[in-house]
Amino acid sequence: AVRQPLQLRLTNWPTNNQDEWLDVGPLHGGTARRRLPFGEHLLIEQCDFVKGNPQPGYRRLAVGVSVKLRFAYVVTCEGYHEDEHGNVSEVCCSFDPTTRSC
Repeated sequence: AVRQPLQLRLTNWPTNNQDEWLDVGPLHGGTARRRLPFGEHLLIEQCDFVKGNPQPGYRRLAVGVSVKLRFAYVVTCEGYHEDEHGNVSEVCCSFDPTTRSC
């Protein structure tokens, strides 16, 4: 579950493409597998994005930085939008379709 959601939009997601369903799991030593939707609009934790440079050794999404989304693709942050209070409301990223996890 995403506790403090921040919208992530994939700017190069094909316009007529439906969400993909990714096989996920098992987690935490379990045996159950599940399917998660993946598409143009995703939610990430607010703390997984920083406006400036991420701290050394900690991989966070920031403008110009690429990260691997668990069970999915590598995304690269291209920019972000703020609301009227200066809070980040949307992170804009591109994804590399050749990097999907198996």
